[in-house]
Amino acid sequence: MNVYKIILIIGISLSPLLLYSQYKQEVEQRLAKIETPSFMVDFASKIEGAKKIKYYQETDGSVVSYELKFCKNKERYSVEFSKEGILEDVEIDVTSTQGVLVDSFICNDFTIDKIQEHHPVDVDKAILLCNGDKKLRASVIMFEIEGHCRSSNENTRWELNVDKKGVIHSQREIIDDVDEVLEY
Repeated sequence: MNVYKIILIIGISLSPLLLYSQYKQEVEQRLAKIETPSFMVDFASKIEGAKKIKYYQETDGSVVSYELKFCKNKERYSVEFSKEGILEDVEIDVTSTQGVLVDSFICNDFTIDKIQEHHPVDVDKAILLCNGDKKLRASVIMFEIEGHCRSSNENTRWELNVDKKGVIHSQREIIDDVDEVLEY
């Protein structure tokens, strides 16, 4: 009877880990300005000094969204909108998690490929953030980290959402076709 209790306890304690990991299969398609929804073009027009402005339609499984990418002051920005035009978040590429130590990675040999500040803000704050508001920039609460794990027989890519304390809130294995993933 004790063996069954131990198996039940282990099963219950490990079940959140099964829910914790999901898959990310994102495909981005570049849009011409004429094909771009007006809410994205309007938002982009409010960003002073934005360069290399690009518009994308993004599909992650069955979810369709839109993404505006641009450079400003040698930094890369990504502003994501739902299909309905609701702003979802602003991400800014950074070179480090600014001293935040991640409590543990997926594997022992985890290599970070990309780090982004993740700002879930409303439209007005997003415009301020994209125009250089330092107070909003300092209020970052989450980081999105993309990286990969190497083992003797495979190389898996992961996306982690990490808070300022270094706690991993979500993780997804990235499944992509290299030819279908676009960058800035």
